[in-house]
Amino acid sequence: YLDGGVTNNLPVNSLLERGYDNLIQIRIYGPGWVKKAKKDEDDVLLEIAPRVNLGSIIEFQQKRSRQNLKLGYFDAKRMLYGLIGRIYYIEQTREEWYYEKILEELSEIEKAEIAFILRLSLGYTDMELYLAMLEASAKLLRVPKYQIYTVQGLEEAAAVRYEGLEDKIHLPRFVHILMNIRK
Repeated sequence: YLDGGVTNNLPVNSLLERGYDNLIQIRIYGPGWVKKAKKDEDDVLLEIAPRVNLGSIIEFQQKRSRQNLKLGYFDAKRMLYGLIGRIYYIEQTREEWYYEKILEELSEIEKAEIAFILRLSLGYTDMELYLAMLEASAKLLRVPKYQIYTVQGLEEAAAVRYEGLEDKIHLPRFVHILMNIRK
């Protein structure tokens, strides 16, 4: 007997070989390896995967288990509902032109500096830059993560926290820029 942690963490091929063609695979990135799935063009293979470390496989603390359950629940919602965001769970309600308009007052150099600080890859869009600024600001301002936000909802939640903390803690310049451009 060998469990998935030794031979194949995600034995999807056995299901595909049996004729299943609509699969959702759940990744936890445990030890072991994952064999590449051999799927046909009409097979649908969706993946739910965490964007943060889940902890050790021998960590049995109740708090960590509850955290991972909540994380899995929201990561599933991200995949099923097409939510965006790297840190937060955001329902996209705005078009690209909105982000271009809101960031038009920033120079290309300022945008590049902020993108570098936020570790965005080259060729980022104004939408990616704005959302990265928004999510990083919300995280620094300790806006609760486990909730589905619209872009406007996350902006408002961050603005409320910003008003209370603006003079009390040191915040990166991009947080101040974000709060001023959204007014």
